[in-house]
Amino acid sequence: MSDSNIYYGTILNIELKPNRSLTRSTFYLIIVLLLLISISVGTFFYTIGAWPVIGFFGLDILLFTFIFYFHNKSLKISERIILTKKEMVIEKVKPFRKNLIVKFAPPNWINITLKKSIYNKTRLIIHSHGSAIFVGDFLTKVEKIKLANSLRGEINKFKI
Repeated sequence: MSDSNIYYGTILNIELKPNRSLTRSTFYLIIVLLLLISISVGTFFYTIGAWPVIGFFGLDILLFTFIFYFHNKSLKISERIILTKKEMVIEKVKPFRKNLIVKFAPPNWINITLKKSIYNKTRLIIHSHGSAIFVGDFLTKVEKIKLANSLRGEINKFKI
């Protein structure tokens, strides 16, 4: 993600990140607990003579590690909205795809719209001069309304 210091005269700098319950330390704790359980059950089976089962206990730990790794990688999703006197820059960071940077200029032509989709999901749309982008799809409806109101408030300062 770009450093916001390169944008001269930054008026508003908002970074949006989804709410996640699994942190990196929780991830390591779960893997260690699964590893301890797997080693203890594997040792039990080894002592009763079922030694070929031990390899399968290692496979489940490997599978869980990959699953949680991809989940942790998805934690890196973020969006940044930077408003300056000359433009609005929206940077979307996606872990498995190329990052997206969209610029809208001048700020007084930017419109902020909240629309309901066919699935009854509220979407925040920033549009200007025929181009548009969805912002904060991972936010709740209340958070989207607050974000839209704060963006409209800052943009309305440009409109005379």
